[in-house]
Amino acid sequence: MIAILDFGEPNTKEIADALEKMGEPNKIFPFGVDAGKLLAMNGLKGAILSGGPKSVLEEDAQRIDQGIYRMGVPILGICYGMQLVVQDFSGTVQKKAKEEGRHPLTVLKPSPLFEGLPKTQSVYMNHQDVATQLPKGYELLAKTDKCPIAAAENKKDGHYLIQFHAERPETDFGRQLLKNFAKIICRPLNKKP
Repeated sequence: MIAILDFGEPNTKEIADALEKMGEPNKIFPFGVDAGKLLAMNGLKGAILSGGPKSVLEEDAQRIDQGIYRMGVPILGICYGMQLVVQDFSGTVQKKAKEEGRHPLTVLKPSPLFEGLPKTQSVYMNHQDVATQLPKGYELLAKTDKCPIAAAENKKDGHYLIQFHAERPETDFGRQLLKNFAKIICRPLNKKP
């Protein structure tokens, strides 16, 4: 089971549908769900933090239970979800001009997230904030023409971050990326890797 934390992104259901089509059970939760509730799920093996319309830089930014980071399952942060993880682990997020549309993505480093995908592809970006400095322990995975940190990972903690929307049809290999997260990266808590 993969838990999807919803930050208000209109396409959150598309993430759930994509996982369902690949045979991955999942459930959407409000962003403020208690980590204990997720840990009580049978066979929890990963969590996805969706995008959303708010900014992590606002005083009333949507936050998650910090225990979610300690659940022992991989986390995929998408757009707002990426910015939240970067901020929560003392990286830097800054406001930029609104960016929307398809952009060429260049994969800079091998990662299970991009396994089997081409090094150059088009992705759909829709954001106003970007990570400008990654937290300690995180490595840059990909960039676009206008976003120097478009994907990153912390393998030790199992955190995978993307600034683009993998669930959108405008992202060339987005469904395959979600599949890589669900099938290659995620491991049930009750099984040893």
